[in-house]
Formats: sequence, C-alpha cells, structure tokens
Amino acid sequence: MPFQEIAPRKTKAMHIAEQIISAIKQGEYPVGSQLPPERQIAEEMKVSRNSVREALRALQIIGIIESRAGMGTYICENGEKSIDISKVVAFVEGNKDLFEIWEARQELEITLAKLASTKAKKNDLDNIAIALEAMRTDIAIADNAKYLEANMIFHLSVAKAAHNSVLMEALRPLIEVTSRQLLDEIDLGYTWQKEQKDLDTHEEIFVAIRNHNSDSVCKAIRLHFDLLDKYRKRYDDSEELRETA
Repeated sequence: MPFQEIAPRKTKAMHIAEQIISAIKQGEYPVGSQLPPERQIAEEMKVSRNSVREALRALQIIGIIESRAGMGTYICENGEKSIDISKVVAFVEGNKDLFEIWEARQELEITLAKLASTKAKKNDLDNIAIALEAMRTDIAIADNAKYLEANMIFHLSVAKAAHNSVLMEALRPLIEVTSRQLLDEIDLGYTWQKEQKDLDTHEEIFVAIRNHNSDSVCKAIRLHFDLLDKYRKRYDDSEELRETA
C-alpha cells in the first residue's frame, strides 16, 4: 500500500488527495481498479474517515474517481491523464462540507421537478412510483443503504421526467456525490430516526408532479432539503466531536 501517515503541516484532505493522486500516477491503481475502503485509508494515514471522504469527493467531482453503488470507488477511464492538482486544491479549499454542491443540487432539482410537473408522461410517473415503492419496502426491512439507493433512483426518475437532457446530466454527478455522502455517514453507524417523514416528502413530490402542480412540487422539494440539512447538521456535529475527542 502506498499510503502513509500524514504530516501535520498540510490540510488533511489535501494531503490524502495528493497521496492518492501519486499512487495513481505511479501505477499502483490503474484505470478501472478499485481503491481501498475509506476505513482502511483512514487507518493507514491515521486520520478520520470524514477527512478521507472530503478528499475522495474532490477527486470524484473533477473526474479522477467514481463511486459505484454498493461496490466501492474506482479509477475513472483516463483519470490518470486528467489529474490537475490545482483543481483538487480549489475544490477542497473552496467547497468545505459540500455546501455548494448541496445548494446546486437543490436548485437544479426544483427546476427539473417543475418541468416534470408539466412534461411527465405516464411511463415517467410509473418509474417514479416504482422507486417510491422500493423506498417504502426498504424502510419496512430497515435497510438504510438500499433505501438511499432507491432514493437516488427516485430523484433521477424525477429529473428524467423533465425531459431536459442538459439539466439531467448536470444533476446526475451532484446526486451521486451527495448520495455517497449520506451512505458513508450511515456506514459509520448513524441510523435515520425520521425515515417516515423523509419518505412523506418524496410522496408529496410525486403527488405534486402527478397533479401537475408546480407550486406544490417546489414546496415539497424545499421541505425535503430542509430535512436533509437538519440530518447532515446533526451528523457533522457528532463527527466533529469524534475528531476532537
């Protein structure tokens, strides 16, 4: 393994990203290969998983790595040729806690849902309903990871119902990164205490689209993101306590 304990003089996420980039350039991880789990990287570098996640998100946003649901993190095709360390620095330093990504996702989803409320066809509504039913099932069997996967499919189905490929492709990587963030946090032991309320907001989004009510769909999405903000704030506070303990 190429990873080493980090030196205190550098930003943790930046140092982690640099070591991963170095490993890729040296051929330790060729295109298509899988990176070690976050927990393993964190243990080798003696950092928190939160710092590792921040570095991996930066690398994912600029196209060096990709997350595959339920499988792990892999080196993208041509990722080793597109590495620009200045982009990683800018991302890590300028997008702390992914606030801007969550903000961009919310605004894009509002726009797409409004379009879906006027342009969705029967098969679009069917696909959204299927994803919603999968979310209900996953709550019933208490499988949070599958719930989040169905959640991602729900949001992508809503985006697809807008029939605007440009906005759809702009939203897709934002959903992948933020969904990975939530999944990683659940992996650390956080369990959703208000899953049903979260599911209720998704049902409101679906009903508003089905009823062609753009005002209601905007309100439902804002409520959904308000709940996510509260969840992430609780998690960030507990993670900060763990890092300083």
